[in-house]
Amino acid sequence: MKAAIAIATLTLIFAGLVGYHSLLTNYSQEIDMHADDAIIDNSTNANVHEVATQHLHLNLTLEFDRKVAYGTATHTMKALVDNLNHIDLDARYLNIGQVKSQEGKNLKFHYEEPNPNIGPKLVIEVSNKIKKDDIFNITIEYETTDKTLSLNWLDPEQTAGNTLPYVFTHCEAIDCRTLAPLQDTPSVKSTYSALIRSPRDIKVYMSAVNLGDRVEGNSRVTEFSLDVPIPSYLIALVAGDLEYKKLGRNTGVITEPVFMKACVDELSELQDSLDVAESFLTEYEWGMYTIVVLPPSFPFGGMENPLLTFASPTIIVGDKSQVNVASHEIAHSWTGNLVTNRNWENFWLNEGFTMWSERAIIRKQRGEEFYRVASALGNSSLYDDLNLYGYDSTFTSLHPNYAGANPYDTFSDVPYEKGFLFLTYIETLMGTENFEVFLRFYLEKYRRQSIVYSQFIDTFLEFLDDNFSEQERNKIVTKIDFHTWIFGTGPPPVQLNFSTPNLEISRELADAYLLGNGTPKNYDVFFGYFSLLKCIFLQRLVDRAEDATIPILEQIDKDYTLTTTIDPEQKYLWLQLCIMAGYDKAIPFADEFLGQVGRQKYLLPLYRALKDYDINLAIQIFNKHKLGYHPVAVVNVGRILGV
Repeated sequence: MKAAIAIATLTLIFAGLVGYHSLLTNYSQEIDMHADDAIIDNSTNANVHEVATQHLHLNLTLEFDRKVAYGTATHTMKALVDNLNHIDLDARYLNIGQVKSQEGKNLKFHYEEPNPNIGPKLVIEVSNKIKKDDIFNITIEYETTDKTLSLNWLDPEQTAGNTLPYVFTHCEAIDCRTLAPLQDTPSVKSTYSALIRSPRDIKVYMSAVNLGDRVEGNSRVTEFSLDVPIPSYLIALVAGDLEYKKLGRNTGVITEPVFMKACVDELSELQDSLDVAESFLTEYEWGMYTIVVLPPSFPFGGMENPLLTFASPTIIVGDKSQVNVASHEIAHSWTGNLVTNRNWENFWLNEGFTMWSERAIIRKQRGEEFYRVASALGNSSLYDDLNLYGYDSTFTSLHPNYAGANPYDTFSDVPYEKGFLFLTYIETLMGTENFEVFLRFYLEKYRRQSIVYSQFIDTFLEFLDDNFSEQERNKIVTKIDFHTWIFGTGPPPVQLNFSTPNLEISRELADAYLLGNGTPKNYDVFFGYFSLLKCIFLQRLVDRAEDATIPILEQIDKDYTLTTTIDPEQKYLWLQLCIMAGYDKAIPFADEFLGQVGRQKYLLPLYRALKDYDINLAIQIFNKHKLGYHPVAVVNVGRILGV
């Protein structure tokens, strides 16, 4: 395997046994020799080495009464081998009607299920007369089902306006195969277009350019096109009682009319965030940047669909404290959407680079302390997940071994925060200005491509060779243990310090409360903190939950009224602490909160705490609220509770 050979070579160099130039020569040769291994994606059934989709066209009708989408998916494909006789696609929880060639001939097809974690393989038989480099079409007629994980159908009462039904998609990591039959792998990028029919009052948006809509009887027909190739997981759709409002030169927001004013006020700095990102990255090439604030059932903080970022309503707090989520998704316009991980074992190439860029944006906008506090909180969340998995688990590595698992089931803060720490460590060695130059070089080199970790290493070494003296290069390279950073499990090999005076005071304030001597003298400093500094205080309490007694929690709640705070970041930490400490007064508030949010960042830790507190109560609360959760969240909470 390429990974094993790269590890061996890197181990030698970092032990000082071979020279820098020998590394470049040997490493490049090994990359060439093992190039095929790099494109393996164990999370797809598609025969991507034999045929690749160049363009996908969806012609779908949204039927809200039955909560299904039906129509056709037409693939324009290129043969990569001679005598191609079959096409393997990912298709899960779909009813396939028929498959036709571009000549209109019915093609035979059948299902195989090699791995139940990733769904069945749809095998389509084609003429073996297809030669290498031939371009051809196939059209698949199909319908989604009630098991489709990518579609979240909402009744009117589950929306803010309570007027019209609503639906939105979420396809990352491998759920686009439940929206359409396709090559559901980030190793394949294609352009796409769509024609979507909806009830005439329902507006539709997609992660593509809106070419216009028209009313036909009781239906609205909307057409879309995207000429920048993307992986399947970035195909997105939202439909409901929606309106659009422009925020800046090329930024805007979409949400329900009753929620629009709050969103416009909260996201007033969106254009500035995009401009700041463009100032140190490369040119923004997607045209418009639009953020959709979804109903509460959206299970994530945000999702970086190009031209149509999805965001949780939990980021609309009223004080702009949570809009760093928007900065993260903006950064994905480059790292993830333009330069993409080729398989999910390399997910950190998407998220580690994006976390670095997000924090570079907020550092330039909000200053050093905000940046350092955000990084410190991220570090805490990393260690929460390291402890949850166990330090020896492959899922604590930047390059985990999925061994046939659904990659989504292993997603955590590890690729985000450990990846961020890795890149930040490199930044400390070469300087921020040099790192930004390298980042632009990396983005230009792999623009519109899907890559793996070894290409990142190779490009980094190439950049050093072209821009640094031999002495400077050696000084940097000998301090980076690529092997341990990328393949090692548990904590990162180098610890970075993001401390600030206020951050330490916030932690010391928590420690003072835990002494049990009542309200500390400097308790009022808390009121001057921005949200993330307050979360540092709360995270410290959660980390020391075994020292928190009921009287201590009562005193903290009396001083800061955290049980009724409207800030979801503070609230979930506080409620988690209360449940862990057995503070019964907070249970009804936790129940209420779990009925208001669907974001897994809040759901999963609270249900874990409730499980330990009272498993029967946890199941009761889950059963009461699960209809308001996204199907993915239902599965993941159900897994925690064993139901």
